[in-house]
Amino acid sequence: MESNTLRSIAAAAHPVLPPRSSRQKQGRAERFAMRETGVPLVYYLAVTGDKVKIGYSGNVARRCHEHGTDPTFLLAVEPGGFLLEQKRHREFAESRHGANELFDRTPELMEHVERIKAAHGDPVAILVHAGQWLR
Repeated sequence: MESNTLRSIAAAAHPVLPPRSSRQKQGRAERFAMRETGVPLVYYLAVTGDKVKIGYSGNVARRCHEHGTDPTFLLAVEPGGFLLEQKRHREFAESRHGANELFDRTPELMEHVERIKAAHGDPVAILVHAGQWLR
């Protein structure tokens, strides 16, 4: 019985790590975003005139500043993280520019943005409510 206890302690101290997968990467990314605010959001940000950046963050206001713009250029935000962001990238893949997260302002994308705003409200108000505005 004592050896079983020692094996349990050893196993807990040195767990066998499962292989990496996109799901595990996504889980780590979600946990990182959760540490930022507790609410990961997919955001649609107007950039460079006729382009929209689709990304996600737990602190969207900070991400806007990192992109050299102001959160008032947010077109919409919706609850969700890495998986939803990837889904949106696939949905609008035809208007994507290379490997980055910039998309043309197509009528389809802008209709989608309007549906999100109708469902979730003003993106700036959401950031203020989430406590992200002044970060």
